[in-house]
This record gives sequence, structure tokens and C-alpha cells, in this order.
Amino acid sequence: MTIRYDRSVMVALGAIAAITPGAIAQSDILSPDEDGQALTLDQITSPAIVTVADLEQPEPIILEALTPSGSTEWVAEDPIEVASEAIAAEVGEPPLSLNPTDAVAQRPSVRGLSDVQPTDWAFQALRNLIENYGCLDGFSDGTFRGNQPITRFEFAAGLSACLDAIVVGPDDIATVAQLQREFAAELSTRIEDLEARVEELRADQFSTTTRLFGQAIFGVQVRNSNTADFFPVDGTPETKDPQGGVATFYSNAQLSLLTRLSPRSLLLLGLQAGEGNSLFDNTTNTALGLTNNIRLAYEADTNFSLRLSDLTYRQLVSDNLALVIGAAGVDPVSVFRGPNRYESAGQGPLSLFAQRNPVISVGNGNTGIGFDWQINERNSLQGVYSVANAANSNGDGLFSGDYVLGFQFTSSPLDSLNLAFNYLHSFSTFGNLGTGIGDDQVAIGNQITGAGTPIKTNALGASASWDLNSRLTLGLEFRLAS
Repeated sequence: MTIRYDRSVMVALGAIAAITPGAIAQSDILSPDEDGQALTLDQITSPAIVTVADLEQPEPIILEALTPSGSTEWVAEDPIEVASEAIAAEVGEPPLSLNPTDAVAQRPSVRGLSDVQPTDWAFQALRNLIENYGCLDGFSDGTFRGNQPITRFEFAAGLSACLDAIVVGPDDIATVAQLQREFAAELSTRIEDLEARVEELRADQFSTTTRLFGQAIFGVQVRNSNTADFFPVDGTPETKDPQGGVATFYSNAQLSLLTRLSPRSLLLLGLQAGEGNSLFDNTTNTALGLTNNIRLAYEADTNFSLRLSDLTYRQLVSDNLALVIGAAGVDPVSVFRGPNRYESAGQGPLSLFAQRNPVISVGNGNTGIGFDWQINERNSLQGVYSVANAANSNGDGLFSGDYVLGFQFTSSPLDSLNLAFNYLHSFSTFGNLGTGIGDDQVAIGNQITGAGTPIKTNALGASASWDLNSRLTLGLEFRLAS
């Protein structure tokens, strides 16, 4: 770069800036003095104002005056003081006092912040925003307080100031154009690669409207040797557990296809297969357990045969009312909302008894219709009518045979508290509650003819789930059946 040496008052007033010692080598040539002779730094014996003539940087850097402190060493002085003395020497007037709020004199620097060090991880970012753009500043006490939280107002003000300070100039446009030329080939290659991968994904995807998801659960159960009061029920536990001390392997694979027919309607198809039964071995027709209390929540013994677990159509009638109708998978468990998110087979209790309130499992329903009504932000109501087998050869149909009618009211009075209140009415032709939990066979049929004893059940239930913290939830249940 070329540096001009000029003693004029106008240059002194208009071209003052900052330079660090050693930034100008003593071999740099200064422009001619009043006699037209080129000067070097060694030849300057009085304070001089120096400015930048040619500079290869996006913003001009104005250099502060230098004064000699020896034959070859130069020291930077305060530009305001030097300018004032130079002007006074030229015009024969007292030194000029410049306004300390002058934009040049008050040019901000990150080094003026006492609590910011070059080793700070954000030092370069602060330096760029403060010195290059001038859109950030410290507090009046000379600190930045980098670890202090800011308000949304402070963030908005700082962001607005920085956006206003960023001006795209010709040099920036030229830099961007140069980068585009340098990386054009690489960008073109990457874009072509991404396009090819997108096309591959589109060609291999299952469907544009159907999503495939599922889960597989595996487990091993081992019970200690024990006895139970089974038959006769006389208070004496004399019947041994057939599988006591034996390890049993369980598996349950579930596959679901969720098809979006319209923005407000869905079709759900579910398939299930697995092996493992706590009570009975269907292959050998032998008992494996004595009571339902040992059943696991994820049992699905189909002997690895594929079974239709869900076939339902779900329609959003309004913004707060949805209907569900289906040939399989329609029952209180699938229609009612669980107050506890840990009620599923995949992420819930191991025990079927502890999975959810047993009242919800009353009835042998599988085919039917239900609704879900969001009353307001914190309250909802669900209802369901379901039959055990609508295609039964005995002509049970939708309105005869085993059925269940139920309603549930849910409420969230607090963000951490969820409540559910249930009522179910069911009919069973064989005197069975259909829960698969505890002693659900409440009536014994005719042992000679094999005919069952029909029963009607009215059941009330209540559940509460209280999230004590993010890792601990307290659950309470109440149930009554008649």
C-alpha cells in the first residue's frame, strides 16, 4: 500500500484513524513533502498525520499519527491529541479540542471490554460485530457480561441493529461471484447426487399416502415353584403351578398400516403374530398356569400365525369430534384415552393386571363403533359399542350375543394430573367378564350340556395419573362391578 504524508489541516481533520506499532515498515515510501522529495520514516522528525491512499480491504482503515521515540522506533499516539497539535502548529492557534462523541474518536473496539478475553470462544464473533459492523456494544462500565441472559427486547434491538449495519457492497458481490465460480462444479455434483437419492427414495417408498410402522417384543418369564388354592377352593393351597421353575419365552410382533384417505380421515390395518402363553398350551392342550394373575401385558399367542388385530376407519367430523368404526380392534381399550401414557404393550408394566384399570377391559367386544369428543381444552368424552363377533354363525350380529357399551370422561385439571371415569355395561353368554385379568369367570355353565350361564355386568372405574416429576408418576385406580 502507498502512504501519503500531508500536513494540511483538511487531511488532519478528515483522515485520522488507528494503527498498531510496527504495522508500517520503515522501508515504506511516503508521498513527497512540500519540496517534492520522497520521505522515509527515518526522515520524519516531527509529528505527522498519515492516511491510507490505496487499501486492499473492504473498509478503509485510517491510520493514527506516529511520532519517533528514537532513531528507528516509532510509537503510536492518541490521534485526537496529535491532530490538535498539528492544526495548531499550522494555523498558529491554540490546540483544537474535538468533541469526544465524534464518530471517529468513539470507534468501538472489543479490546475496550474488560471482561472479554481473546481466549473466549465467542471473541472473534464479538470482534466482528463490534469493530466491523458497530452493531453491538458493552455496558457503560466497560463490560460486556457475556454470561448474562438477555431479554427478548434486548435480542430484538441487537438483531435489528446488526441487520441495519450489514450492507452488501460491490466488493461483497464480487466475492460471492468468485465463490460461485470456484465451487460451481462441486455444487453441481452434490445437487445431482441429492436429486438421484431423492428419486431413489421416491421409487422405493411404500406409498405416498400409507405409513408402515410396527414393533416387536421379546421376553422371558420364570416363576418360582408355588401352589394355589384352585379346586376345590377351601382355603388350602394344594394345587401346584405346572410351570413353576420353568423359563418360558414370549414374542409379539405387531405391524400397522396407516392410510390417509383425506386430510380428515384415516384407515388403520393391524396385523399381529406371536407365541407364548402363561395359562394354556394350545399345541399340547395342557395347562401352564392356574390363574390370570401371572399373565403378561404383551402376550399374543397365535402360534406365529398372522392375525388381524385392527381394521378401523377413523373420521374427523369436526375440529373436536372424531368417529371410529371397524370390523376389528374396536373396544373400550382402543377407543378410550388412557390417562397414563404407559398403558401400551411396548412401553408399560410387564403385568397385564398393572397395565390399566381392569374395568376398561370388561366385555368381549371387537367389532363396533365409537366416538371421541374434545369438550374443551382439558375435558373429553369417549363412547363405544362393540360386539364379540358380528359374523357369528348363530346370528348374534351387532345387537345380540356378547356386547359391551361404555363411556369415559377424562379431565386434566392440572398439567401434571390426569383423571378418567368409566362406566361399562356388558353382556356375556358364558358368564365371563372378558378381561383376562384376575378371576374373570364369574359364572359356571351347565357341566352336562356345556351351555353357559349368561350374565350382565355394570362396572364403574376411576383412574388418576399424577406426574410427580419427569421420571416419576403416581397412579391410582378404583373399580366396582355388579
